[in-house]
Amino acid sequence: MPATRPLSRLARAFCIAGGALAGAALGAGDLRAGGSSVWVDGAFADFVQGTAESVVLTSDGRVRPGRQTTRVDAGGETVWSTAISPSGTLYVGTGNEGRILRLVAKKAGEGAKAADDDSGKDTPAGAEKESGKPKESDAGEESGKEPDREKSADAEKPAAGAAGGGKGKSGRAADGSAPTQTLEVVYDSPEVVVTDLLFDAAGNLYAATIPNGRVYRIDPEGAVHDVAKLSDPNVWAIALSSDGKKLFAATGPKGALYEIALPGGAAKQVYATEEKQTNFVCLARDDENNLFFGSSADGRVYRRDPKGKVSVLAELAKPEVRAIAVRAGVVYAAANAATSGAPDTYAIRAAGPGKIAPPGEAGRPPAPPTGFSAMLARISYEGRILELLEQKDNYYTDVALSRRGVYAATGMKGLVYEVYDDQKYAVIHDSKDERVLSLLTREGSLAAFGTGEKGSLHLVGGAAKKAEFISRAFDTKFPSSWGALTVNARALERSASPAFNLQTRGGNVAKPDATWSEWADALAFPGGAAPAHGVVKSPRGRFVQYKVTFEPGGLAEVKEVSLFYRPDNQAPHLDEMKVENVSWLTRRLGRETHTPKKKVTWKATDADGDRLAARVFVRQRGRETWIDLTQKPGPILTGTTFEWDTISIPDGVYELRLEVSDELDNARPNALAHSLTTDPFVVDNNPPDVVDLKVSPAGEMTGAARDTASVITLMEHAVDQGEWRAFDSRDGVLDSREETFRVTLPVSAPGDHVVAVRVTDGDGNQTVAKAEFTTGR
Repeated sequence: MPATRPLSRLARAFCIAGGALAGAALGAGDLRAGGSSVWVDGAFADFVQGTAESVVLTSDGRVRPGRQTTRVDAGGETVWSTAISPSGTLYVGTGNEGRILRLVAKKAGEGAKAADDDSGKDTPAGAEKESGKPKESDAGEESGKEPDREKSADAEKPAAGAAGGGKGKSGRAADGSAPTQTLEVVYDSPEVVVTDLLFDAAGNLYAATIPNGRVYRIDPEGAVHDVAKLSDPNVWAIALSSDGKKLFAATGPKGALYEIALPGGAAKQVYATEEKQTNFVCLARDDENNLFFGSSADGRVYRRDPKGKVSVLAELAKPEVRAIAVRAGVVYAAANAATSGAPDTYAIRAAGPGKIAPPGEAGRPPAPPTGFSAMLARISYEGRILELLEQKDNYYTDVALSRRGVYAATGMKGLVYEVYDDQKYAVIHDSKDERVLSLLTREGSLAAFGTGEKGSLHLVGGAAKKAEFISRAFDTKFPSSWGALTVNARALERSASPAFNLQTRGGNVAKPDATWSEWADALAFPGGAAPAHGVVKSPRGRFVQYKVTFEPGGLAEVKEVSLFYRPDNQAPHLDEMKVENVSWLTRRLGRETHTPKKKVTWKATDADGDRLAARVFVRQRGRETWIDLTQKPGPILTGTTFEWDTISIPDGVYELRLEVSDELDNARPNALAHSLTTDPFVVDNNPPDVVDLKVSPAGEMTGAARDTASVITLMEHAVDQGEWRAFDSRDGVLDSREETFRVTLPVSAPGDHVVAVRVTDGDGNQTVAKAEFTTGR
């Protein structure tokens, strides 16, 4: 059976810059056809086609336990932005309701309530305050009127159990039970999307919004301030200066950078692109007050130095620089390209004052184009570009610094990567098909990420309590019997209990459903580094799948899984058979030449890729016994042609039977065959006869043409070595093995003459007879 290794389901054909993905040593079906085959998962491209829960998949083909995640529902709203306050409370910004939410703890059976802060105050979630109206005194020069709706924000209260922890109480209920977590509304803005959030050292929360160009500040007491209303409607990203006295804003759709004096000073445009239509959709600052921002139209990464000079650090091959992250001397940039559809993947276009028209459903992030590609690049301050991870049929949405490199979020299948400077990478979270739109880190570790497909916040905790990997459903193409299973793995720490368990299940439909078998234990890996062996106990079927469940507290990694199977043998099929140089009884057309060698050609296929052997049999019509021509002189055929020399057999009517078999790859009685039999045809190696040939003095020629096997197909004469001329039989139709004729020859001058008569039969045999005659006497 031929080797098969389908393209990655989740990765959609990933590659590392400068080289292809590392591959496994074997693929499915790498053993010989007709016998046992083996399915091998051993590369990233294999494992990434499965589904993972709290499992890490590395680019060099390792599967190991990851970190625990907890999903918190955002009420169907898209989580566009996230931030952690100085005291450890987690906040999110949403669309398309334009709300700011806060993670809080609650007891089971109680309504949402904020956790206690350091002072022990407790405020009900969503409580309105009279002072909630944004204060105009803090707005910059371009500030406008108050928001259309008056809103208020609760004072910050650290949420118990929030990602990264806080300085407040433990958050446990009085009875000691662990609280559940929820998101409560802090501020319901008049905007549509809260695109970015950040905290300053004093605990002020700043929020960028669209489509009215507003930047808000929520102080630690919960009061909302209208910091600025910019002339550009889309405020995509914001950043603080190192001293906290200035706020910078990246905007669109005309591509501008603004500087806003804090707390209530002027807002001024400090840079604008020459492009007519672009968005600056990302913004980051380093410790030396260099600002970096990216364009959505020309792939440019800009740098603004502390003196205010703007230069282009790099121009990437993908036009939309969606996200950037900065550490000393290095900029990580994620860029996307639309291969079909709208060229600007993310920019929301204004549909009128106070409105936007996102191309997706209400409450959803903007839909990606129908085709796209993406790249993650590492750019030095000198402008050197190193491509870390390219993705086809995917796009990046956010990046954030990790201790060893950078985290990167994707829109397709909701994967979160950690990518390293040596171009290696790992999938560290799978949000199960939700689009990951925002990443949040704390002290170099991923604390949370927000999604947009179902609208949720995923909190990242410690070691996973449940780490599980389920492979893709492997198609053996035909019903199969299962054999041994081997796992190449190693324990990363010693444990008395098995490091992981492996189970299998199977069925006869591609997508696992209720008709599939239950999970059956195959092996338990106790630890160490030697391969573990088991037996697949699932019932026969066409599809099979395995599941690896890592033990809580244990740490191991799986490097390769091999599963042996034997598919049911499939019969070969003769698609076409031809026999050349024969005269078919059903098609009595003569040929110009004769040869005793008959050439047999054929085309055959085998569904499971077995090697095919062929035999050619012959019998004379009226007899029952078939004679195997391929045993005279040699063995069975492995090609697709055979030449049969008929010179030694009697003339007559014969049939040929061609049989193809997969016996070379299947021991009997498992071998299967398919045969075809020709229509009857004539073997005629002897020429016809001309009898009773006579010519009268008047030039009238009579006689007959006879053949023992074939139909007479052509009669010709030539007088006195003249041109050959065809003539007809007496009945006007050449259709039998004997034809009589009466022909007046074209003779005009009297005297002695010679006529030659040439007769051809259906197998191309010819004979010539001559007669002398005298005319004019």
